[in-house]
Amino acid sequence: MEKQNIGMIESQNIDLQDKTEDLTADSAENTFTEEELQHEFDYFVAQQMLEKLLGMGNISVDVFNKITEKNRRTFSPYLSEIMPKMT
Repeated sequence: MEKQNIGMIESQNIDLQDKTEDLTADSAENTFTEEELQHEFDYFVAQQMLEKLLGMGNISVDVFNKITEKNRRTFSPYLSEIMPKMT
């Protein structure tokens, strides 16, 4: 019985190591260049300004959506592929 438990623990440790190595490999693939980080920041700032303009009533929702779409094309934020389409 004790040997069986040790075998289970050892197999769980091996599984955990495999998963940890997978996560480490995934993390290395998801590093950003300085230029990509700058694009993310620029997009964030542009959208914040745009939201303020919309909130103050200086632009319409239609204009907001058009500029948001242009910002996504211009800055290419990392998650742009899964962001909702602006119509």
